[in-house]
Amino acid sequence: MKPIGHRSQSQLVLAVAAAMTLEACASMTYTSGVPYCATPPPPPIPVSYALVEYRAGEIAEMPKVEVNQTDAYKTNRTAYKSVAIHVPDDCLQTSRPGEKQTLLSASCGAYFSELEKAFTKFNYRVFSWDALRGIERQKNLAPDAAGKELGADVVIVFNRLDVATVDAAGGGAGPSFKYFVSDDHGARGVPLAVDDATQTTFREFAKAHAVAVDAKGIVALGSTVDATALATSGGEPVWFYRGTVTKPLPSSSGMRFLFGRKSSVEGVRGAEPWTPATPQVPESASSPSAQGRVDDARTAGGVAGPHATEKLDLIRDVARDFVTKFQNGEK
Repeated sequence: MKPIGHRSQSQLVLAVAAAMTLEACASMTYTSGVPYCATPPPPPIPVSYALVEYRAGEIAEMPKVEVNQTDAYKTNRTAYKSVAIHVPDDCLQTSRPGEKQTLLSASCGAYFSELEKAFTKFNYRVFSWDALRGIERQKNLAPDAAGKELGADVVIVFNRLDVATVDAAGGGAGPSFKYFVSDDHGARGVPLAVDDATQTTFREFAKAHAVAVDAKGIVALGSTVDATALATSGGEPVWFYRGTVTKPLPSSSGMRFLFGRKSSVEGVRGAEPWTPATPQVPESASSPSAQGRVDDARTAGGVAGPHATEKLDLIRDVARDFVTKFQNGEK
């Protein structure tokens, strides 16, 4: 039997704990099983991060493609099952001086190849440009009459079709800014809404640390198309497609900037101003592998020279858009 007044270690712990009050002790720490009061460390203040993407040479928005159609097209659109293609004269070239113009330039050849593929994919019968031109020259016929003799329902007359580079000056290039929620690693999250004062802070910092725009630097590719569809039944124009489509190119003048700020703590403090969190990091487009896509001269699908791959991508996009709008009656 234990003597009166003797307490076990567990009883002592309970007695001491019972004597403590919340006011006297903010937290409880144990040493050798015995609790004592200690001041807890302050909770960490949360930090918010913002990623700012800056481009010194973003091209101005170009006019969109304009598509117009007549009542005759609307009535007969689904009856058009075959097309013939008429190329513009500036697409033609000769292999040797003095020969007749019977060849297409490289970019035009790639363009009309992609157009024929797109029309075929949509189940049109396609009469190639050289078949139509042969009838025109042999019988001295207008494009619509030559197309009718071939058996085409419609002749697509291309008045202009080209793809070219757009420099900063010609594209009306100017600085652009995009803002995203981020983390301490600079990851790109969802778009971030910022007020005017914050935008000013971000923009002034970016402009002070970024590379200036080279007016002659290539910032985009542009493809201009001007085409008219003629119904061979009467020779009247029934459908029109005009405009310029642009495709921005990766630019080494692009930069990313990471900003951070301590967030507000309720009842204690408000959010602090944004400050640079890490040194700016060049955009991945300026890495050697990406830069190679931009600067190397190459051949892709018959398109040669700098940006050949991007040019072919643009040609394919425009060809698909052209045929889709012609078939579906889209504007």
